[in-house]
Amino acid sequence: MLAAMWSRTIPIHLALALALLAGLVAVPWAGSPSVAAASTSGATLTVHGSPFDPNGDGKRESIRIELEMAEPATVELRIHDFDGRRLKTIATGARIADGHGAWMWRGRDGNGVRVPHGPYRVKATIRTESGATLKRARWVTRAKGVPYPIRPGAVLVAIDPGHGGPAAGAVWKRLPEDRVNLDIGLRLEAMLKGAGIGVVMTRRTDRNVSPVGK
Repeated sequence: MLAAMWSRTIPIHLALALALLAGLVAVPWAGSPSVAAASTSGATLTVHGSPFDPNGDGKRESIRIELEMAEPATVELRIHDFDGRRLKTIATGARIADGHGAWMWRGRDGNGVRVPHGPYRVKATIRTESGATLKRARWVTRAKGVPYPIRPGAVLVAIDPGHGGPAAGAVWKRLPEDRVNLDIGLRLEAMLKGAGIGVVMTRRTDRNVSPVGK
């Protein structure tokens, strides 16, 4: 539902549309507009071009994935969906002698089928020449529009999935509202992060963020 609604929006209406799903507040935030990177000692995973939309129009058709390593290494690179299912293996046992590797993903799974709009996880397992095993991951987003394309890193979105804990909210066929709200909120968080936008969550687990009795 979230991905379908995202695909129907255009950037100028994105904030309003998302607010209807999960209470959002946008405030200024400093950051990079087009590059997401995860860096710790030994390896840096960077993604360029997200969000992308491989629909054949020649625009934003793919993302570029880069790895920078401090020493030669062997790399396995995979794409997973939000629920953790592996969709595609981009590289396996790839030997990177000079410490730099680059790959493209055009938004298709292992069977060549184009993936739907939504958040996806790029995961890298790096085995260095010295024997260390490093793991890096980044969110990327397939979406029809680009939110705030001038500088998405200048936006911070707060997501408040309503209810939680003893406050389950409405229940439909044993499915409580707080569980649906949290699932939507976490998927939305991943999509926004994949688009280069900063996100904070009021809750990430089944708990009520309001004081008892309030």
